[in-house]
Amino acid sequence: MTDTAASLDGLAELRSLAKLITESVDQVEAAMAAHGTTFPSTRGPTTLAAQAPRRLPEVVAASSIGCAAATQLVAALGGPMMWLAHSAMAVGVPAALATVTKGNVAEAVRENADGQGADVKVIAKECGIDADKLARVLRVLCAHYIFVEVSPDVFAHNVASALLDTGKRVADIRANPMAKHDGTHGLSAALEHLVSEPMTAHSFLADVLLSPSPSNKDETAFNRAFGTTLSVWDWYDLPENKLQLVRCTKAMEAGKTIIPPDAVLQGYDWAGLENGSVVVDVGGGVGTQGKKIVRAHPHLKIVVQDRAPVVEAAVEFWSDMPDAVSSGRVVLQANDFFARQPQKDARVFLLSAILHDWADEPAQGILKRLREAAAPHTELVIVDSLIRYLSPDDEAPDVPGAARTLPPSPLLPALSATQYLTDLRMLATLNGKERTVTQLRALLESAGWRLTRVYHGPTHVPGVQKAIAVPA
Repeated sequence: MTDTAASLDGLAELRSLAKLITESVDQVEAAMAAHGTTFPSTRGPTTLAAQAPRRLPEVVAASSIGCAAATQLVAALGGPMMWLAHSAMAVGVPAALATVTKGNVAEAVRENADGQGADVKVIAKECGIDADKLARVLRVLCAHYIFVEVSPDVFAHNVASALLDTGKRVADIRANPMAKHDGTHGLSAALEHLVSEPMTAHSFLADVLLSPSPSNKDETAFNRAFGTTLSVWDWYDLPENKLQLVRCTKAMEAGKTIIPPDAVLQGYDWAGLENGSVVVDVGGGVGTQGKKIVRAHPHLKIVVQDRAPVVEAAVEFWSDMPDAVSSGRVVLQANDFFARQPQKDARVFLLSAILHDWADEPAQGILKRLREAAAPHTELVIVDSLIRYLSPDDEAPDVPGAARTLPPSPLLPALSATQYLTDLRMLATLNGKERTVTQLRALLESAGWRLTRVYHGPTHVPGVQKAIAVPA
């Protein structure tokens, strides 16, 4: 919070926040008029397509300010006791979501609705849940604008709860649970994943931080929660955890859908690279990012690196561009990024959504292997979230692009807590870390790299932020 915000009296803070909310709504209204459309209601059409007006750039900008102000207004108007109590008890929301997603309740509501809604007794019978207990679970969600209680014990979908519905029959899901999320937009899988292993791990986070294992300094909350010494990825590979792996994979695919298709192309001059320049997509999976780059800039050569089983799957992913692979313009290469880097002629090493999976020590190891293989002209392009400190101080003011404009007073420097909750999830499950520019700069320097530029991109657009580094 800025010094100005700190000096405000309570009533002035409330009025400032209310003004920001009103201005945001006015901007949204103007955008609707300009585009000849209407803003979707929480009780409106239950389709993703109906939410398109929310994704207009001017609406995203206005709503990010409005939502931040509204959240702060609730905290300021309700007072500290209410806010603390709400924060402590909010754990009930993911618990309710876990019940609904794993119990296929969203599907049962749709199947049994009579035009107004579905009786909880009917829903409960189909899902195998006690009716009274299910009604209480659903009311928690209704109170958080997920589902609607249209009459006593009768529940219907709203725009939020509809996203939990796979569109499949409950009987079919039970017959083949592995295929529950096949052919869907994946948002239900993402929510079901978040309230499964990560939520369980969170409940052990304080235990691990306050009573660390004397024999395993790298123990995660996930390790303690599930009684394993395996990493979360190795745990998913166990045969008995195939359902969880399938769900996690689908969740990650869904996460990519909220990232603009051209996100990797923004903030770096791919077109300016010389013809035949080698871009190595390190830990690139099947090559999702590499394919976007080579399609937009066919003068480049892409080397996609990952573990051998992933590279095998990549062959199918690139089957729609057979000439690119057969000509050598695209190379699929098995390599562990903790091992020696075989590419010595890289113009660019691309690390997309890699470093945040790792604590500083292993992340430093990844960067050192790349530094050992780097040529003097090599650039390192890191695509990861760059979170903000919540103080108003500028970060790394000497690094071009690092500075960010502060939101209007009395808002916090960050407009959402989501990035910090994501950081906590990385800590609980992987010992990973979302880094600030200052933290990333220190990590790069420890591995022989020098941060030269930062690109933040449009406000609140995921997957766009980049950090560019060169050999020190």
